Amino acid sequence: MRVFYLNAIRNGIYASGVTILISQGFSPISVIGQSANSEELLTTNSPFVVYLQNAPWIKDMVYVESQFHTAVDGDKPRKSDRTMWINATNHAAIQPSGLFMERLTGSAFGPKRTPDRRLVHGISDHYDWNAEIDENRIGRLSLSSKLPSEGASEKNLSTRNSKLVEELVNRVRHFGLPPLRTNSFRLLDPNQFEAVTDEGFVLSAKIQASSNNNPLALTYILEEITNDVFSITYGYPHGGTLPTYFERREMRNGRLYGIPTTNRILTVSYGVDESVAKGYSPSAFFTNLAIFTRILIESNGQRFLIKENSRASLIDDSPPPPLPGKEKKGKAFTIIIIFLIAGGLVVWRAHQRNRNK
Repeated sequence: MRVFYLNAIRNGIYASGVTILISQGFSPISVIGQSANSEELLTTNSPFVVYLQNAPWIKDMVYVESQFHTAVDGDKPRKSDRTMWINATNHAAIQPSGLFMERLTGSAFGPKRTPDRRLVHGISDHYDWNAEIDENRIGRLSLSSKLPSEGASEKNLSTRNSKLVEELVNRVRHFGLPPLRTNSFRLLDPNQFEAVTDEGFVLSAKIQASSNNNPLALTYILEEITNDVFSITYGYPHGGTLPTYFERREMRNGRLYGIPTTNRILTVSYGVDESVAKGYSPSAFFTNLAIFTRILIESNGQRFLIKENSRASLIDDSPPPPLPGKEKKGKAFTIIIIFLIAGGLVVWRAHQRNRNK
């Protein structure tokens, strides 16, 4: 894999120079044709190096994620097709006990967020959850327990959503790189470094250009996973020592693969938030929990709608039931779990109603 990486560099699979166009609040930085030499690269005192050796937790952050898309007019590409950057502003935090991300402007393809519409993804010490209020002021809450005894499963939709959200927030936290294990970042020489991802894979990177002991552009590969080459370009605010802008691209066989993505950090505060000991729960974002008239509980890949009388009904589009021989036992066990959780939710909602009176 290292041989492929070095050959890719020598053969010019990705450009030796890049242009970073920084939007409002930044100075345009041009590194076209800038060669990386020992006087311009990184040392162990680089703020970028020090940061990634032990990436801090994020107390609060607002950032803009942009993706470059082609709007296709019909089934086949036409001259009327348009390419554009689609922007989404997000509010997020990530702590040892959990995280949250609220989409302030809606998804790239969904309806725009308004004061009457909200969508929050969260992780607490007990649940993965998604909470949404639509334009008709109808609230929907999905909960998936993180405890195996309560039906925790990778098949639960809320759990899958949480994994995706965690990946997105961690990518910003690690400046475009995958989440890295603490103290695994090693600067091999002024223009190369290695690190180990949270999943245990070796990341090998090369600095393509730098300024003021911080990178302007780098490329990396994930050993033992793929031959794809990832490139990241960075931008810095006036007088700043850490990047607040980066653009990430993936190259496969010398060609762009996937959708280029940029992230622009508008505001951020780092560190451990002592007030967040058990992660984030819906009550931290919604004062009137009674608005959630549709509550879904996910257990072992199945979804149940909780009714006002605390009864649970299986949603039709749920995965198929367990294999023959385990169906009766598994179903009874799941119903018991759902009943207990549903009963707790009824008490929870009643408590909130009393508080709001």
